[in-house]
Amino acid sequence: YDLNQESQINSTTDTNEFTKESSHDLFIFNIKSLNQDTFNHSSISEALEPHNSIFDNKGFFLICDNDEIPIFTLINSKKPGTLFEGDSTGDISLFMDPSQSRNPLDSFNLLLDLSSSLADTFHADLLDENRNHITTQMIAQHKQKAQEYQRQNFTSDSV
Repeated sequence: YDLNQESQINSTTDTNEFTKESSHDLFIFNIKSLNQDTFNHSSISEALEPHNSIFDNKGFFLICDNDEIPIFTLINSKKPGTLFEGDSTGDISLFMDPSQSRNPLDSFNLLLDLSSSLADTFHADLLDENRNHITTQMIAQHKQKAQEYQRQNFTSDSV
């Protein structure tokens, strides 16, 4: 996992630019609510309580594996992308870089499950990186890509 991704977010003028520039390397889910105050630090912290998450000092939530290694990130989709106390938004994004994951397929499945759960919990829409509704075909393509990354990891680990 590359924490430098977060500095890329801060250096862009809009998180949508970050998404467009980097989406070829990332799995991204957007969650959009009609209410612009749906997501805030407290509501997200509470929703993430059953998960192994960390709120970092840059204002992002990191969802970690059992070894406390971040596997994906949750951000405010609106600039500057942070969810500090007092920040609220109607849009959040969750993203992961499969090339940085020790187990890309399991990480993707957790990303998908958590994104779906948050959308359900907050009565919001689950969208893809282009803010279109998620399709079964898109999920299958992402799973296939995660499997390819997993095979690459396995091959490079066994060499």
